[in-house]
This record gives sequence, C-alpha cells and structure tokens, in this order.
Amino acid sequence: MEEIRYSINEIFASVQGEGLLAGTPAVFVRLQGCPVHCPWCDTKYSWKEDGSGTAKIPLSEVLVKDSRPRSADATLDELVNLILERWPRIPLVVITGGEPAEQPIRPLTERLIAAGKRVSLETSGFLEIDVAPETFVTVSPKITVPGGRVLDSALERADEVKMVIGDESDLAALDAITDKIPESTPISLQPLSMEESAASLCFRTAVERGGRYRVSVQLHKVLRVR
Repeated sequence: MEEIRYSINEIFASVQGEGLLAGTPAVFVRLQGCPVHCPWCDTKYSWKEDGSGTAKIPLSEVLVKDSRPRSADATLDELVNLILERWPRIPLVVITGGEPAEQPIRPLTERLIAAGKRVSLETSGFLEIDVAPETFVTVSPKITVPGGRVLDSALERADEVKMVIGDESDLAALDAITDKIPESTPISLQPLSMEESAASLCFRTAVERGGRYRVSVQLHKVLRVR
C-alpha cells in the first residue's frame, strides 16, 4: 500500500475563533492547496499547490508562522505523532486550509480520534467530504466567488454551515441553498472581514430569523491572537 503523505502549510496552537466551537483550545493543522481562491481570504499563502511557487520546508518549520506559499511533506505517522507529542493537553484538532478535502484526511481524522482528540474539519464543501463519522464538520460555502460551488452532500454532512456575509447578495446566495441544509443544522452568519455593516446585517438577520441562525464573530481577531 502506498504511504499516505500530507502537504502541510502550518501547525499551531490557539483557540477556535469561529463558529459553534469558538473559544475551545485547539491545534490547527493548515493543509496546503485550495481551488476556490476567495478574494477576501486571509490565508492566501495556503492556495498554491506544490510545484507552482510553493517553497519546500522541513516539517519542523511548519511550527513557525510565515505567510508565504510553502509546505512540508509528512507521513500520517509523522503528523499524528507531532500533534500528540507537542500538544498532549489540547482537546481539539482543527483540520483546515486551503481546502483540506483535497487531501486524504479520513485516516488522519480516524487516528486523532482514536488517540482521544476531538477533530473538526473546516471545508468549503467544494469537494466530497470523507472523514471519520465522529468528526465535527463545518462547511463554509464559497458560492459567491467565480467558479464557487458547494456540494449537496457536503451540506447534508455538515454539523454547522458557516457563511461569510458581506451584504444582502451573500444572504440571498445562502437562502438559495438553505433547502439543501437539514433543518437541525445550525447556520452561523460570519461578518466579512469583521466589517461594521456586515456585522450589523448578520446581527439583524440572526435576531429576525431566530431558530438555528446565529452570529459567528471572529474571536481570534477580537483577542488579537493567531
């Protein structure tokens, strides 16, 4: 069997700043590569694929913040051992990107859960989601960008749908897919770049609609942490 390898941009410990798990101490594993390319993305350095201007670095260097296109290769064992040995007390591992669903993440989620970690996946829903059943899946649809899409199967699998809202057109785009989201799934409205007008729209919408709607504030930006 071919050995599983991951292309990793960075790994760091912080608190989850967004969505239903906000405030939870977490290890973030940012995988390299993304096909969506949202114009407001604050991690554009994680877009480029290997071989297209991405610097290759040793695995140890992914622990150092550096907002350049770069990646380290790691086997499943190397990645899991690094997380468990360096952060044994942190309960949550967040697999993000980039678009992590481009890589074979099911074995990674299975190994981390078996080791006693809670695992969360942050994905655009652009690709099929293949993770351990216990994985908490946040789908952030990128349907307002050129070429953007979200799969019905991703919306059905989501434990939370988190939509970036800048104006009424984003809200309309969300409403166009709401019938694909199970009624029990919470919908988090996240203000674009924490702009005041976007925050006001998210607040008003959540209060008016109630039910499963909530506002997702980027807590890490409020706290000014990574």
